[in-house]
Amino acid sequence: MTDRIKFTHQNGTTASELIRVASEKFKLSESEIMSRSRTRPIPQIKQVIMWYLVNQERMSLNAAGQSMGYASHCIAIHAVRLVENRAHDPLIRHVFKSIMPEGTE
Repeated sequence: MTDRIKFTHQNGTTASELIRVASEKFKLSESEIMSRSRTRPIPQIKQVIMWYLVNQERMSLNAAGQSMGYASHCIAIHAVRLVENRAHDPLIRHVFKSIMPEGTE
C-alpha cells in the first residue's frame, strides 16, 4: 500500500486517497479493492481510479497501473479505454460519482 503513496500527481490526489474513499462509500476494505477479485464493483472501482490518475492527474499509464498493484501499463490502457467507452454504463457512472473529487468530469 505504501508504494501507491510515492507517486506524485498534478492535482495532489493520490490513488491511496481514492481507494480510501471507495472503501468507505462501497463498504469494502482497502485490501478487497486491491485484490484480484473480479466481483462487481471491485474491477470498476479500480478502472475508474486508473482513468482518473491518467486523465486528471496526468500520471503515466505505467505509474497508474503500478499504483493499483499491476506490473505494467497494459491494464491501465484497458481501464482508460473501458471507462471512456462505457461512460453511460450505470455502474461505471455510479462508481465515478461516488469516488471522484468534486469538479471531476
